[in-house]
Amino acid sequence: GDRCLLIDHVHKTWTGGTVDGFLTEMEREITQLAGKVQESYGLPRRETAPDKKAAPVKVESTGIEDKDGRKCLHYRILAGTELKEELWLDPSLKPAAYLPLEKFLPALNRFSAINAIFGRELRDPREFQTEQAIQAELARLFPLGLEVRSQEYRAGKLTYEKRVTDVREWSGDSARFEPPAGYQRVTYKEYLDASLPDVKNPLGSEDEKE
Repeated sequence: GDRCLLIDHVHKTWTGGTVDGFLTEMEREITQLAGKVQESYGLPRRETAPDKKAAPVKVESTGIEDKDGRKCLHYRILAGTELKEELWLDPSLKPAAYLPLEKFLPALNRFSAINAIFGRELRDPREFQTEQAIQAELARLFPLGLEVRSQEYRAGKLTYEKRVTDVREWSGDSARFEPPAGYQRVTYKEYLDASLPDVKNPLGSEDEKE
């Protein structure tokens, strides 16, 4: 179906709507949030000296690895020599088998661009350029298999890990899919507010989260 849904299993809420309408709502709310943070903390958009460029981003394939009981393709994404992300893809579950990629990939690219608004407005432009290059590589790798696990790094330290632990085939009609019973529908702004951590410095280190 032509819908985009986000489900929060912690707070038992969900938000979404038509793909175009929902992504437009996301773009509006994230842009407003970036402006509020910029104003609240007096953070001017940082500029990069013309003679400084972002490190080139490249992808390394290390072959097949066993990960969570699955034979996975293992990839490392580097900016220069710094490891930024690792991911493991199960090629036996290619997204094209269950998603119309000609419709999904443009929506995924727009979703990634919207999520990057915060970084575009507040982060060092070189960091933003690097992040955009990483997202482009992730989109290129997406059709190769189901992402079973991914890990993100900053300055050599693991900062984020995502795992897929429950994969089951659903034979129903996607147009009839509904969030779990009892989950409350909220606006994207409410969903976003509930997902934001409390921080002393919104651009600071992970250790500054309260």
